[in-house]
Amino acid sequence: MQGGTTEADKTIEFGLDLSKLLSDINLNQDVKVFLQVVEDDPGNAYSGETAWMNISILNLRQEVEKQEVIFLMIIERFPHKFDWTFIDQLYALYTHSWLKDPVYENINKTMQVGPWYGDIINRAALRHISLEEALIEEGKFLFYRNDTVNYLINYGQDHFSRIISDNPVWMEHVRGKAIQKGIPLKEMIRLDAEYMWEQKLKKF
Repeated sequence: MQGGTTEADKTIEFGLDLSKLLSDINLNQDVKVFLQVVEDDPGNAYSGETAWMNISILNLRQEVEKQEVIFLMIIERFPHKFDWTFIDQLYALYTHSWLKDPVYENINKTMQVGPWYGDIINRAALRHISLEEALIEEGKFLFYRNDTVNYLINYGQDHFSRIISDNPVWMEHVRGKAIQKGIPLKEMIRLDAEYMWEQKLKKF
């Protein structure tokens, strides 16, 4: 709000989506939610006040399904936030829990935190890889850190293939085995990674 001299210029109306906040609150528990609005008034003419407040609980599914078209708009200042978790809420609402992709969910979490997302952008530039690749790597790393067993069940072979490929000494050993067996290096990496994956799963 830029201010002015008319009655309409003296008020500002806005809404807040508290669904993310409410998901962290235990049921049957009293809580207090504080809203602070900082006023930038060069003339310091008035301290301001809350003229009217309404708290309503919306059923997201009903509100969405009443619409024929939903437009999402974004400004350049917040490309990493894009829809402010709106699509994530729809994804959670309409997707069975067993279909949800932890990597996708981790990527969305990182993109909601400006400094974290900025760090991923910088790392992608330094390594000369696409932002998409860097985000997927971050999402997989978080999945591995938080749920190693299920990560290895889903991405075990790729995980061990990368470990082998990133180790020069190991790669030289695998290259010798590939020559000895008369098979392509890529196939030998896959076979070794598959073996490591199977041995790892036996321990769980």
